[in-house]
Amino acid sequence: MAADVLLAPQRMCSEVPRLEELSLDSCDGLNRVDLAHPVLKSLAVTRCRRVVSVHTSCPALCTLRLDEVEALEALALVPAAVRTLALGACQELRDLRVASGALQTLDLRGCAELQSLRVRLGRGAGW
Repeated sequence: MAADVLLAPQRMCSEVPRLEELSLDSCDGLNRVDLAHPVLKSLAVTRCRRVVSVHTSCPALCTLRLDEVEALEALALVPAAVRTLALGACQELRDLRVASGALQTLDLRGCAELQSLRVRLGRGAGW
């Protein structure tokens, strides 16, 4: 059975309140990452081939890396404080939307199906 939710946001905040970095690697049963945490700074999702969606509500998140998240179809980071966004081999990614006043690095590799890329930079970035 595939896992739907990584960890209930209220549990993650109370059980690991100082968590700043989270790395998920080869979590083949995971199909969705829904994450909210007030101090998380870095999230890496690697070789989680069945993940179709990633939703974050992490105001301190500076770095988001998704690599070999092959089933991911869309990603929206609006608004975001992300400074580094790296996507590699997200083969099914079709739509990427980022609104960030802090974005410094955007690295897209092997996202062959990408059809829509919307990036808004600057203060108060939003749609």
